[in-house]
Amino acid sequence: MSSLFIDHVLKYRFLILLFTAIITISATPFIVKLGNDNSLSVWFDKESREFRTYKRFLKTFHVEELIILGVEGIDYKDNKGLFDKISEALNALKEVKRVYHLNDFSLFFLSPEEQFKGLLISEDMGIYAFFIIPNTSNPSPHNRHVVDRIKEVLKKTLPMKTSYYLVGPPVLNAELDRASNVQAKRFFPIVVLISALLILIIFRSIRVLIICFTTSFVCQIWTLSLMSLMGKSMNMVTTALPPLLWILSLSALIYMINTLFATGDIREAVNKVFKPCSLTIITTAFGFLSLCLSHIEPVRTMGIFTFIGLFITLLLSFTLAPILLNNLNINKVKHNKIDNTHI
Repeated sequence: MSSLFIDHVLKYRFLILLFTAIITISATPFIVKLGNDNSLSVWFDKESREFRTYKRFLKTFHVEELIILGVEGIDYKDNKGLFDKISEALNALKEVKRVYHLNDFSLFFLSPEEQFKGLLISEDMGIYAFFIIPNTSNPSPHNRHVVDRIKEVLKKTLPMKTSYYLVGPPVLNAELDRASNVQAKRFFPIVVLISALLILIIFRSIRVLIICFTTSFVCQIWTLSLMSLMGKSMNMVTTALPPLLWILSLSALIYMINTLFATGDIREAVNKVFKPCSLTIITTAFGFLSLCLSHIEPVRTMGIFTFIGLFITLLLSFTLAPILLNNLNINKVKHNKIDNTHI
């Protein structure tokens, strides 16, 4: 069966390459749209009672996220005008619905400091608070950008070396998004670099490296673009998906290439690795699919798209990879490998 399959793959290799190129080029723009989202709603099971309660809360109060800004080191009595200026600048932001601070409140003969000590002003009178309500009608996803906009305003309005603190769900979301981006930008390139060095050390061939990387990158593009098309986003859990798929796809390719070096014929190599590689990938895929039993949405998303990505890996490993490897000069690569091996 595998012999017949590889014969058809090699026979229609130009059509397969054309189809792969069209799908890959068409899918690439969707990866750019794949954003980061670590907001509260991401972590809920959409069918759970907690999520329904959460949605009722949003429907009733129209906002879930409150940002508290604490300014330290400025005397309130001598700088009431500065606090009003900060409030006006924050209220002018389209990402902000309303800002409350001490000057907005007054009760009979009591001063604002006495009324709201411990709430809008610390007990030692050293930190003054602003309550910032984000604008939920603003299209900024989950109001993450409001944190950066607030920081820009504070940089312009606060005196130099003035300390301030920001807390609240949007602040946490922004920091989690930054952590996700840092993890993706640092960890995945390191994985790619290490795998490139190992492939070069093992096979001593740039062409083998290009074939491995081409197949693995196509797998990444197809999986992540499908994730974007289905309205999913990256978060602290799913950022592990690209390096995981990269490692799993390379392991199957390296096994096939090593078998190809031993046999010298792509058809014989595919016949030998087809069953063990298929069983390994399929069992691993269904193992990750079991993550769908989790009640945490990002974990379920991770399981579903690792499952899909592994079947894409299986497809490309026995279509695209054999076509590319069929044109590889095995004798030359083996000769270079032997010449560069020292015992």
